[in-house]
Amino acid sequence: FVTVGGLQTVVDTVALSALVLPSSAKREALLLLTGIARTSREYKAAQCELRASAVVVAFMKGCADDDAALDAGRELLVALSEGNPQFALTIANDALELLT
Repeated sequence: FVTVGGLQTVVDTVALSALVLPSSAKREALLLLTGIARTSREYKAAQCELRASAVVVAFMKGCADDDAALDAGRELLVALSEGNPQFALTIANDALELLT
């Protein structure tokens, strides 16, 4: 799944406009990405190379009223940052974007 473009497809799903896909479907995509990220450092790095953290932050900014979606986004950001020193600064900068 990861090696044949599935990861890119799921990240692109989260990046779709709210008019195209409801936030509940995007929340499920975030849960899938979180499960993949918790599998190994290699998959965390693959998601970070696709700039998944920036996509998640943009999604979270757009759904400030959906607590379940915000929780799913937070869980993914935490999963991506734990044990991933190569991309820790990138993820931290993306997370700081939520404060602006």
